Amino acid sequence: MQRQLNAIVAIAARDITKLFRDRIRLVFSFVFPLIFIGILGQSLQANVGGSLGFNLLAFTFIGVLAQSLFQSTASGIISLVSDRESDFAQEIFVSPISRYTIVFGKILGESLVSFILIIGIIIMANLSSQQSAQQVFPFVLSL
Repeated sequence: MQRQLNAIVAIAARDITKLFRDRIRLVFSFVFPLIFIGILGQSLQANVGGSLGFNLLAFTFIGVLAQSLFQSTASGIISLVSDRESDFAQEIFVSPISRYTIVFGKILGESLVSFILIIGIIIMANLSSQQSAQQVFPFVLSL
């Protein structure tokens, strides 16, 4: 049982390490949701939200968060195929652990990656002033 838990943690940690090494994925994971929330959400709220009496900005924000969670988790499971091409998956699949352990480790790892990205989006979407946004965005873009 301990071997299975160690394998799950190792596979999950590998996915988190891959996230922080992929600077382009980090930037686009923060920029695209903010564009959708800022442009789509604001325009929907300005054009339709007042007449409907519904906060479409919050609706768009929740939809973007759900889409980010789904996309990140799905890409993690799909990455098993790309790992197979780089011989990493073959090394995992011949190890003395269950295939279910491998899949659970990938799911856990990409779920943690999604959680990290969602926390980042929530922090950025809750910036209270333009000055704080000007201090945060150059840092994100320099990653």
